[in-house]
Amino acid sequence: MIPEMNILDGGTLEERIAEWKELFGLSPDQSFQDLDVDISDMEDDDED
Repeated sequence: MIPEMNILDGGTLEERIAEWKELFGLSPDQSFQDLDVDISDMEDDDED
């Protein structure tokens, strides 16, 4: 379940980044590259 998130209208870049990190369960000192995403099951739409 995705937690409810208050979206700022306009906010600074830092505020928006902090909101997205919270949404993805990252701490403020982590980067988005720290997300553990398994892409092995993703399909390539260009294979035709």
